[in-house]
Amino acid sequence: NMIGQTLQKMNELISNRNETFTMVAPKQTMFEVMPYKYIGGSEKGQYVKRLTSDLRKCQWIHIYGKMFTGKTQTLIRVAEHLAFCIWITIKDDEFQNVSIKELNLQEDTVVIIDGIPNMAKPGTINKCIQILSECKEKKCKLITTGYEDAEVYTKGFVKPNELISVELTGLTENEVEEIMRNHNANEN
Repeated sequence: NMIGQTLQKMNELISNRNETFTMVAPKQTMFEVMPYKYIGGSEKGQYVKRLTSDLRKCQWIHIYGKMFTGKTQTLIRVAEHLAFCIWITIKDDEFQNVSIKELNLQEDTVVIIDGIPNMAKPGTINKCIQILSECKEKKCKLITTGYEDAEVYTKGFVKPNELISVELTGLTENEVEEIMRNHNANEN
């Protein structure tokens, strides 16, 4: 069984705890390292501090915003500050196949899912709640990204202290200045 062999391989790799992994396709799962970090970009310091602090207070953090606002890059920088994490990049049509309960995860592992489908799409909220439940059973935390505010869609399904949604709106003035300094650009 291809999926079983891949999950076994992934669990062996996870036990090393020296790497994070990307789930490309749950049906024929393939694990790779995280997406590329943009060198010379903003370190997203204010968000990293906030998100790592928020993770101590809740079970699930959802980062949302429009396309190209830096969700994945912020997530990479947060992942760099975590002791244990597994990175799952998912396409819309594969989201329903994600299963955390089958993974052999160490307690306090942070499950990162980059690319939650449209929250209004049928089944997305139920699947998010299922994944959250599976993370709680494993005593793990969850961080996701997407385009919509998860708090709006999960109201009444998730306890208020379990989920924090954080909106990214693009680069702040300080981040633009940071990038300019990183590239020795004239600030005028």
